[in-house]
Amino acid sequence: MYRDQALARETQVVALRDQLDDLQAELDRTRRAREEAVVALERIRDGVHVDPALESEPSYRRLLMDMRVLAAIAAIVIAASLVPLTSELVAPPRFDLRGLQNFAYHLQHGRGLVGIAAAGFVVVLASPWVIVPLLSARGLARHRRAGWTLAVIACVIFLPTPLFPAAALGMVELFSRRIRKAYCS
Repeated sequence: MYRDQALARETQVVALRDQLDDLQAELDRTRRAREEAVVALERIRDGVHVDPALESEPSYRRLLMDMRVLAAIAAIVIAASLVPLTSELVAPPRFDLRGLQNFAYHLQHGRGLVGIAAAGFVVVLASPWVIVPLLSARGLARHRRAGWTLAVIACVIFLPTPLFPAAALGMVELFSRRIRKAYCS
């Protein structure tokens, strides 16, 4: 009789382990389904239809590159415009004690402070030409509708500049059927 009870308990343990394995597999499937549902809900909330082939689309990659190039060129132009402005209004830098004294003198008498304020004003005024294309490229890469909207805004603010051809190309790519369908559906 003892042998039959031990065999019954062993069979019961094996059955419970099988049941535990089945429940663990079901839990894993449920977790994966939940993660997929969360991603799908985020996409619905953002209002963006994700086309997996969009990543390999040449016009989409050109658009991302175009936004980054526009931001880089704008940053270079801003830096280049700051050099003559600051060299005119601030004393040339010297990295010794006398240079620090000269800098302090310029700041005390207003000339250096005006140069720093003018440079800050130029940076603040010109920052949308750098920030908007960078944010739009990031939003487009993450398939966000706001990224598409920022890309349109970036192209519009670059239209009256000498970078008109790049901005116009960006607008054409933004309003191509496939990209517009992915971001505006």
